[in-house]
Amino acid sequence: MSRPTAVQAGLSRSGSTLAWQIMCDLLKSPVCKTHEYIDYGKVPVVVTIRHPLDAITSLARASAKPESLWIVKNTANEMLKFMDRHKGPILVLRYESWWPDLANCVTQIADFFGIQCIGDDLGKILLRRNMTANKAIADRLDSWDDRDATENLHGNHIGSGKVGQYKSSMGSSMKLIANRELHDFMNYFGYEL
Repeated sequence: MSRPTAVQAGLSRSGSTLAWQIMCDLLKSPVCKTHEYIDYGKVPVVVTIRHPLDAITSLARASAKPESLWIVKNTANEMLKFMDRHKGPILVLRYESWWPDLANCVTQIADFFGIQCIGDDLGKILLRRNMTANKAIADRLDSWDDRDATENLHGNHIGSGKVGQYKSSMGSSMKLIANRELHDFMNYFGYEL
């Protein structure tokens, strides 16, 4: 199997699907989307991160999986190992910084790959990839287990996108456990403990 030309690898519920969609639009070629962190050689990788407690909250809402903490923890641990060993360029997109400003996200990804994306080109991507457009696709699907293979969206995929939602929806015991289990990831990426 040949190596991909670019990889999108993200923490669950960190905007990884949106970043992958934008990469496909910009690169006009297949992009590998994964939550696995294997050796990609020197292939450029766009990594999406999010406050892990928000990622847990969002995954639990979208998928109704009681094991959301452990899914996010395992992905976070693998990501930390990957960040230290990957030999190629890495762009880290922090959900809290780019989610409210889709144009900024597109520009960061375009700049990373040395692609100029302005004017009509930028406008087309913003129109195609905004929250309303993606939510319309996801809403046509019945459940998390249903998937639109072209856009890589699940049913119930698009939530509010709100930053800090864990603060009002996660109990104090769960916050303590999650902070303990995800301490290294939060410290590495500068998230509030």
